[in-house]
Amino acid sequence: MSDTRPIATPLPFDAGATGGMSATASGGAQAPVCDATMPDKCQVCAVDATCMAPTYTVHGDGTVTSSCCGLVWQQTVAPTRYSGEEANAYCMALALVGTGWRLPTVAELRSLVIIGQTPKAPTIDRVAFPDTPSDGFWTASSDVTSAGYKWYVSFLGGFADGNGISSSNLVRCVR
Repeated sequence: MSDTRPIATPLPFDAGATGGMSATASGGAQAPVCDATMPDKCQVCAVDATCMAPTYTVHGDGTVTSSCCGLVWQQTVAPTRYSGEEANAYCMALALVGTGWRLPTVAELRSLVIIGQTPKAPTIDRVAFPDTPSDGFWTASSDVTSAGYKWYVSFLGGFADGNGISSSNLVRCVR
């Protein structure tokens, strides 16, 4: 059974922070250009405008499709916490509908964040992604400012930060 519905506006990136450089996204809007030191300021994809108010289709097979760039997400959280290195291997080996599973980039994972939800509650659509804890989730984005660090996104407040790859965080894969 599919369920498509709009959600509150998430902020996949800080639209005001361009680092002095910007690019024209589809529709003529100004969008941040990726900054290697701040990957959460990157666009999700070439049609990033679809990410400002995405809808989700729950397929009933463990996957959810987002209108944000057509990303397909693992609906449930990985069964355990993983180190940054283990998180990559988990996604690549994920035996879920379809192939090509991987860790999301910071911008992709932040496209799931709903800004303005109760701070202690998970800042994510709870119908499309039930049982998501208010916790940190690994991304594939390396923190270039610190060797051996990767970015993670917190669903407690929606922020992105760096963490040592030997640390453990939760995982939600994308394709």
